[in-house]
Amino acid sequence: MQAGELPPCPPVFIVVGDNEYFRDEICTYLHLVVNLTIVHFASEFARNSGRVRLQNYRSMPHVFQIVENHPSANTSFQEYAKFINEVTRGKMIEME
Repeated sequence: MQAGELPPCPPVFIVVGDNEYFRDEICTYLHLVVNLTIVHFASEFARNSGRVRLQNYRSMPHVFQIVENHPSANTSFQEYAKFINEVTRGKMIEME
């Protein structure tokens, strides 16, 4: 199933780092071209009336939040909390 084929869904929050292999629309990993990626999914999801917030963290690898007390990890957790509060209070999710 692709993002444009999803039934109505709750708002989606996606966090990626610049060094995330699957961040860009087309990327190469182990010499394979991958066309199903995070940015492509988010843009298709939004284009089809989904509410999505995609945040990109500079120079961060996959699962960068596991680095304890890193400023980007801390900011990411604060943004997760903000998103959850907005959704559970019924606030319209602003796409960033």
